[in-house]
Amino acid sequence: MMVYLPAAYDARPTARFPVIEALHGYPSSPMGWTKTLRAPEYLDQEIAAGRMAPTVMLFPYITPDRLLDTECTNLSHGPQAETYLTVDVPAAVKSQLRVRTDRAGWGLIGYSAGAFCAANLALRHPTEYAAAASLSGYTSPGITVGDGSEHTLNNDAWRLQHLPPPAIALYLGCARADHPSLRSTTTLARLARPPVSVTTGYVNGGGHNAGTWLAMEPTAFDWLSSWLARPLAAG
Repeated sequence: MMVYLPAAYDARPTARFPVIEALHGYPSSPMGWTKTLRAPEYLDQEIAAGRMAPTVMLFPYITPDRLLDTECTNLSHGPQAETYLTVDVPAAVKSQLRVRTDRAGWGLIGYSAGAFCAANLALRHPTEYAAAASLSGYTSPGITVGDGSEHTLNNDAWRLQHLPPPAIALYLGCARADHPSLRSTTTLARLARPPVSVTTGYVNGGGHNAGTWLAMEPTAFDWLSSWLARPLAAG
C-alpha cells in the first residue's frame, strides 16, 4: 500500500489528520492513482490553495491478484477484500500514523471498479466512513460474489430501495457520454433519500477513461474534504 502524507504532517507533529482511502479500477493497481491520475500532485495543489484540508491518502490494492476482480467484496470462496479495506487497512494506519480515528475523519474515493467500491463500502460501513466519492461508478459489482449478494446487500440500488438509509454523503460523478455510468449515477441519485446526502457532477462528453477522472479529481477531492473533519490538534 502506498501512502500520501501532506506537508503539514511533518510541520504539525502533534496533529491527527483526516484520511481518504483511494480505490483503483480493475484491472489496475494503486499506480493508477499515483501515476496516471497524478493524485499526489493534485492533492498538493488543492491543499496549497486552501480548497482542501491537509489529508492523508491511502492507496491500497483492492485485490491480491491482478487478474481476480473482487469489486472490494468478501468473495465466498476467495479473498476477503471488504474486510481488508474496511478493517485491516484502517487498523494498521491508525496504529502507525497520526490520523483521526473517528468516522468523521475517514472517507473513500474510487474510479471505475473503485468507484463502485467507494460507494458500496460507505453504504455498508457508515459507522466507519463519513463520505465517499464515486467517479464513473455503477450500481452493482458485475461479478458473482458467491452468496448472491451482488443482487442484494452488495447492490447499491437494492440497498437504497430496501434498507434504512445511513447518514453518509456521496459524490457521484461521471461523463455524460459514459452511458452505463450515467444511468447508474442518475439511478442512485434518484433512489437516495435522507439522511443520505448526494452531490452529482458531470463532465460533458468524455468517456470511461483517465481523461474524465482527471477532470473530476480536484472537485471530488475538495468535496470530500468539505465533508470530513479537519486535522485534530493535540489535546
